[in-house]
Amino acid sequence: MNEASLKILKDEIGVGIDAVSKVMARAEAAALRKGAQVLKKNTKSNLKSTGIRIGVNPLYIDKLSDGVMSSKVKEGSIIVHVMGTRKKGSGTFRLRFFEGGTKERYQKTWKGKKLKVPRRLGHIKAYGFFNSAVSSSTDEVMKAMNEQLTKYIEKAWNNG
Repeated sequence: MNEASLKILKDEIGVGIDAVSKVMARAEAAALRKGAQVLKKNTKSNLKSTGIRIGVNPLYIDKLSDGVMSSKVKEGSIIVHVMGTRKKGSGTFRLRFFEGGTKERYQKTWKGKKLKVPRRLGHIKAYGFFNSAVSSSTDEVMKAMNEQLTKYIEKAWNNG
């Protein structure tokens, strides 16, 4: 009698484990997407707090804040970046310069003739909004990922 009840319990656990293992890949992908979503939200919030105008610019077809992007889930990882896109007419490429800054630039010629003293053109200050978002939201990202993973596993366990 003990042997039969133990066998039934083992079969029920096996079915539950099989159900969880089938869902695990989808659960991991969903958790990664949720974490990326939290990081993107915090990055956009930090970008807004820098004072840079992120709205519509008539020279470009999109907003500067559209440059905070994430990739698709590939091989168990996802990438969040501020490199923008190379799409024609897009101005999101400028976001990388606001993140890391630029060096001082000088004009050396005027109408094809060399200037005696190079004219200072300036530089873009590094704001570091993405790096600060990554460092400040690590705990929040991990919490959101764990919640999403737990949700998927519980759903598979209860329905399996």
